[in-house]
Amino acid sequence: MSEILSGISPFKDTDCNDKEESNALAIGICNGDRPDIQDLPPLIVELIKKCCDADPAKRPLAEDL
Repeated sequence: MSEILSGISPFKDTDCNDKEESNALAIGICNGDRPDIQDLPPLIVELIKKCCDADPAKRPLAEDL
């Protein structure tokens, strides 16, 4: 969602062709790491954070979006 709104890939600095770097990224995401969200209105940032919650039960339903 942030990539669509900002035009910036959330993991643009990650070399996905590098196996170690890709694995580290995947592990980081599983451990709750999320990209910084900048230059978007606070309401949108909060919505993105809710959609990326590690607990699926806390994420908003598609119909609520």
